[in-house]
Amino acid sequence: MLEKHQLKEILDLCVETGGDFAEIFEEKKVSHTVNLLNGEVEKANSGVIFGVGIRIYHGTESVYAFSNDTSMDNLRKMAKNLAGSYNEEKKDIQFELEEVVYENQHPILIDPTTVDMDKKIEVAKMASKGAQEYDEIIKKVMVSYLDERQEVTISNTNGKLIRDTRIRTRLSTTAIAMDGEEMETGFYGPGAAKGFEFYDEINPYEAGKEAARIAKTLLTADLCPSGTMPVVIDNGFGGVIFHEACGHSLEASSVAKRQSVFAGKLGQQIAGSKVSAVDDGTITNAWGSA
Repeated sequence: MLEKHQLKEILDLCVETGGDFAEIFEEKKVSHTVNLLNGEVEKANSGVIFGVGIRIYHGTESVYAFSNDTSMDNLRKMAKNLAGSYNEEKKDIQFELEEVVYENQHPILIDPTTVDMDKKIEVAKMASKGAQEYDEIIKKVMVSYLDERQEVTISNTNGKLIRDTRIRTRLSTTAIAMDGEEMETGFYGPGAAKGFEFYDEINPYEAGKEAARIAKTLLTADLCPSGTMPVVIDNGFGGVIFHEACGHSLEASSVAKRQSVFAGKLGQQIAGSKVSAVDDGTITNAWGSA
């Protein structure tokens, strides 16, 4: 990761031509994945994503560039090329970078990067076994194990310098139930902003069984009746519905340009009194809030 004085130099170059705000995002992410088909390992991969992204804002417009060449010569060139998108007098933007430290809401007990791949494969095989042994109607089981460790540094012309380490893991099982030509799929994929200790908290075998149960239930269920009926959204899925219905229209890139139906609605009620949503990044150990 870059030193504080290097970040300051790049940010200063970004706002030389009239930019209102600039930020730098540094990332190093190590990930491990295991894919199984009917209990047999098909793929076991490790990967690294590394690089620096620079973004400059000017009014409601922004320009962005990314590179895995983190030499200062290359980053200076990137910053100057981006700044060249504007041609105005430099604004009075004075800042010194100060590191801001926040309380870690996702304490990690076992860093997955320290765990042997054999143990990760064992977790995936337990999930596959749970699904395969559930019922003979289950004909195909696919399991995917994932863990990742993402180290980031974010700095900007407001003078903030923030570092974070984000660790996540997920175990996904897809079971396919078949009866003649009829086929249904069940999916269950628990995950959390936790380390490998997550697999002491859940039972991989039971997770596999749940995917198989869903597949069998769908295959053997009666046809759904038509007509008007209440819609019940299970815990954990309401966020997806809200995201698709409202989330995209609430993105700042749309609201700032007044291209969203929610533009100019700050402080106004936009839904019924029983509908609310809270975007809270302090929720402990939630995958989506990490």
